[in-house]
Amino acid sequence: DSKQTAFCLETQHFPDAPYITFEKFNASEQVRKCKKSFVDSLHITMKCHWGYSYYNTKVGVKHPALGARDQAWELIQESRKAGMEAIAYYCILFENLASRRHEDWRFIDKHGKSVIWCQHNGVTGWRWEMPCFMTGYRQYCLDQIAEFSSKYELDGLFLDIFGLGCDYKVVMCYCPTCVKRYAMLNLDIHSDDHVMKFALIKHWMQNWADFLSEIRGVLDTNRPGMSI
Repeated sequence: DSKQTAFCLETQHFPDAPYITFEKFNASEQVRKCKKSFVDSLHITMKCHWGYSYYNTKVGVKHPALGARDQAWELIQESRKAGMEAIAYYCILFENLASRRHEDWRFIDKHGKSVIWCQHNGVTGWRWEMPCFMTGYRQYCLDQIAEFSSKYELDGLFLDIFGLGCDYKVVMCYCPTCVKRYAMLNLDIHSDDHVMKFALIKHWMQNWADFLSEIRGVLDTNRPGMSI
């Protein structure tokens, strides 16, 4: 068989109207073009870097320009008709809306400033704010993942911007919630001792591992066998 298969990452990070309207969005046509290109796995955005959701959610904030449309549902249905996998795309650490609506959820750097990704990487033209998943944002994510994994027939979950030092410079958070936890665990975030610094890194590696286990548990409850 000379045909090759591929996946299509349907990631979209859209600001609100009037910049984006979705008036010309056609799920059937989009999937048809993917199928013609031998795509067999379609990644469908559930929540983007802006923090907008692209399905009918009671937990998150649906993109205002979608109106009554459920873009994720449309794409999932069309992908099923075409015999393609439907993989949910969900962004974790870049989330403008959560950071702006919940000041106590913000990922804070050692200078007491909210972490904004472009400031750490020299990127201009746009900026992604970051919430700390060790705050109430963690449950927000778990609740939303539980919502769409139970609501839609999905084959897998792709977690974007997930892991220690996602932007290669930010390693740990200095928000009030995290600072309080460090004190309880006798972790000194201001120490120059290499052993202490490594202990802090190990602590954050464990934080991410625990979070991933919780997400795995949510999927096992709502859609057993769904991959991450």
